[in-house]
Amino acid sequence: MIPELTTTSRPVSQQWSVMSKHVSRQETDLGADATVVDPDTGTKVNAEVTVSWSLERSESLISEFAVTSEEFLDPGLLTRQIEWLEQIADRQNMRASRFRCPSRTPSRPSTAGC
Repeated sequence: MIPELTTTSRPVSQQWSVMSKHVSRQETDLGADATVVDPDTGTKVNAEVTVSWSLERSESLISEFAVTSEEFLDPGLLTRQIEWLEQIADRQNMRASRFRCPSRTPSRPSTAGC
């Protein structure tokens, strides 16, 4: 977990739905009493609607999603935690030398903006 991690949440309502030809969609309202358990996480989710698609041809395509909220990191978090983030990246071999910030010196105490 990132030290000092704080987030801000805001509700939104966004939907995306794109279907090619030869795709059919069926939606069933289950009511507010239906509960589904995610087999991977064990999380219980109240399922009010189920949706199924039929793709009639091999090159049919469907893309659909809905967003109900967005979560934002504190804007100054990366600046305040740059050393910690660099250490984690180094441990995972995920930081290339060309992206390394210059060393800290008395004349350059911060790597902000590098």
